[in-house]
Amino acid sequence: MFRGDPRRHGVNEAQVDRRRYRLRRIAWEAMMVNSYYGIYQAERGKTAAEIRVADAQLGGLAAGFGRLGSAFAAPVRAVRRSLRGQRRATCQAASDAG
Repeated sequence: MFRGDPRRHGVNEAQVDRRRYRLRRIAWEAMMVNSYYGIYQAERGKTAAEIRVADAQLGGLAAGFGRLGSAFAAPVRAVRRSLRGQRRATCQAASDAG
């Protein structure tokens, strides 16, 4: 790749511009090839084995989210139970006073 001032090395600016454009085009084409492959993978028919593997991965992900939700729900349930007990005590005291 060319570095420095193009006029100092005897290379005209048009050559430098063509080189830059070519490198940009190569990078663009490489990016497009990768995106085309993703589109191909998404649209092609899947075999039964691939579908089973995808379902197993999805099931594992759902199980992980379920465990995470349970871990967060346990402390919330404990707080709700303690608040429910406090409300019952205040309601019974209010009905006894009347």
